[in-house]
Amino acid sequence: MPTNQSPGLGTAAVHAGEPRRRAFDAITPPVVHSATYTFRDSAELIAFQAGELEREEYGRYGNPTVRAVEARLAALESPHAPAEALLCASGMNALTTVMLAMLPAGSHVILSDDGYRRTRQFVSTMLARLGVRHSVVAAADPAAIASGNRTGAHALDRHRSADESVPARDRSDHSGEDSARAPDQNGDRCYICHPLQHASA
Repeated sequence: MPTNQSPGLGTAAVHAGEPRRRAFDAITPPVVHSATYTFRDSAELIAFQAGELEREEYGRYGNPTVRAVEARLAALESPHAPAEALLCASGMNALTTVMLAMLPAGSHVILSDDGYRRTRQFVSTMLARLGVRHSVVAAADPAAIASGNRTGAHALDRHRSADESVPARDRSDHSGEDSARAPDQNGDRCYICHPLQHASA
């Protein structure tokens, strides 16, 4: 009997984000190792370069297996609205990509003293050269974190090394020390979050 009931988490974890019929009629998504891809003819290449065709080009920009993982993660993270995910090669790759994309010159990043050391080094050296300021506060001192938020910080990083691959996200619907949202500053937001506790690994 047909039903409009949404699939459970277990079903979504296995099938979310996938086409009903997979490549080569495989039961599971095929693992693609190819780094390069061919075009049928010059017309197809021209269409791709003009943005009229969405397909694979080169392994550096992704491949079907990676895109299948990204689609599943996006579907799990946002089951009721369109979303996108980006699979990164490492935690530092994920974190630096987000920070470089989201923090303009003049931003202020708050870091916890128990956070990943390489994150602090990246912020204090590379981002500092780009005009991004930072503060380091005691992770066990919520008052210090709240005080830092009042300075107009644009981002708050408090993930530990085990969580390092997931940048802080908006968890304003949760309360308590592990998830706080400071007032918006020019459209930017401040976060404090333990991502793995919110099932966003």
